Amino acid sequence: ATDVVDPMLKNFVRRLGPVIAIELQFAQFGSIRHIRTQAQRGSAPHQFILGLMHFQGRGVATDLVEAFVWATRAANQGHREANQLRETITGKMSFEQFSEGMKRVRE
Repeated sequence: ATDVVDPMLKNFVRRLGPVIAIELQFAQFGSIRHIRTQAQRGSAPHQFILGLMHFQGRGVATDLVEAFVWATRAANQGHREANQLRETITGKMSFEQFSEGMKRVRE
């Protein structure tokens, strides 16, 4: 019985581990209102999380332009993960979305 269960548990933990890590990361930042307030005040970690939330549609509407704006703001402050997120988002954006995102970053 353990020959069957053990591989199943290992596979389950391997798949669930990253999900749990992401959920813990979101939980440490608090409510969406708090995240947005801190992001607007210039907190790079909060800007990154807000960008990730908009990219994934977690607690907010999925919006590539908004995700790009917040990820870019965090990346411009040296947030390494935000730079990776921005590259991922950029790869999924249309030219028009990218142009709008760049315009909003400059505002």
